[in-house]
Amino acid sequence: MKNILILIFNINLLLFLPPAGAQEQNFPRSLEKDIRKQLNLKQAEFQQFKDSKAMPAGNFYSVIANGETQAYLYLGRVFSCRSGGCSIANAADKTGDKEYFDYYIFFDTTASVQYIRIFNYAATHGHEITAKWWLKQFFGYRGNSSLQVGKNIDAVSGATISTHAMTDDVQFITEQLSRLMPSNSPKKQEEVQLKSLSEAYLKTDTI
Repeated sequence: MKNILILIFNINLLLFLPPAGAQEQNFPRSLEKDIRKQLNLKQAEFQQFKDSKAMPAGNFYSVIANGETQAYLYLGRVFSCRSGGCSIANAADKTGDKEYFDYYIFFDTTASVQYIRIFNYAATHGHEITAKWWLKQFFGYRGNSSLQVGKNIDAVSGATISTHAMTDDVQFITEQLSRLMPSNSPKKQEEVQLKSLSEAYLKTDTI
């Protein structure tokens, strides 16, 4: 637990409390509403994944309430090309002429996408992808299949690059969550195995 960075989210203040020495950052205002409406939580404690620092443009958090993990949150940034600035293929390359947008995802405890909101769109084109109807296409996605614009994700006229950038990021983030979830850590797996062995022993001992 010492390796887990504890972050407490106060619903009323909407304050993101970073570790000592870290740069202060505010959660988006919309997160308060969505925590209440989408997760049905009035207060929550966030625990940042210890391996989350390896993520290129965001962080994962366990959403804790009543002493249990209720959901997972990813808060991050997607980089895309400026209009005519680069190709879709190298939109993920952050060294060139790029624009960006910020978003967050709520996952349930099985790493299934439950809700997405793009809360800061700092690009000149492609605002259409912030629409709820388009983002709903990702709900229920678990990272066990490929997302492809034009096949299982609707293309959006005038937002080609942003559409691909968002689709690729959701797939990547969901896959990473499945890998980084605390329940999938070696220590946690060992604890589960030991618990199973203990339960099996107790059943055998009572026969």
